[in-house]
Amino acid sequence: MELSAYCFADEIRMHYAGMVTTVTPAAWERYDSMAATELAEMLLKRALHANPGALPKHPCGPTASAKTGDVAR
Repeated sequence: MELSAYCFADEIRMHYAGMVTTVTPAAWERYDSMAATELAEMLLKRALHANPGALPKHPCGPTASAKTGDVAR
């Protein structure tokens, strides 16, 4: 499955904005105290439940490379 990196990043950006406004700082304290490896393990476990098929794929095909000698105008 080819996932659009732009759509993926945009989805994260939209969810982050909502979480910042609705989740209290106290809810994040347990993550602040985690070691990097512990946090990574927890995130990987949660990622197993993600559904990447719900996100859009790249809408365009690959771009054609410019032919040698062509000049962009």
